[in-house]
Amino acid sequence: MMCFNRWKTVIAACAVLPFLASPVLAAGGKSLGADSGVVPATLQDVPGSDLKQVTLTARAVERIALLTEKVEMKMGRKVVPYSSIIYDPNGGVWVYSMLKDRVFLRSAIDVDDIVGDDVFLNAGPSVGTRVATDGVAEIYGAEYGM
Repeated sequence: MMCFNRWKTVIAACAVLPFLASPVLAAGGKSLGADSGVVPATLQDVPGSDLKQVTLTARAVERIALLTEKVEMKMGRKVVPYSSIIYDPNGGVWVYSMLKDRVFLRSAIDVDDIVGDDVFLNAGPSVGTRVATDGVAEIYGAEYGM
């Protein structure tokens, strides 16, 4: 009976092993976990402010399914999508402006009105500036090391 229990343990371990190894195998044999040494974003101080410029790797952009849209002009006012705004713990309202490919800077906005998915601004990035709309929370987390 004792021998039978040992075989059950061996069989169970063999059955579970592929599932434990699969994340590493899916990553081409390299772990992409916190200890992997792969840094999804780098930060650069912005002189004269507490802000950090966030540069994402190409893989990070893919993983967070990052999308952007341009700041538009509607009815004589700047408009951003509702999904682009983020509130900080102090009640500040922000968007992540794209400075260049994969490089973002948090920009303060002054909201005038919200109508459906449109956020009308009193102040914010220039018309035509691309702002992050999907992946905003992840960029914020990268900026604050979360």
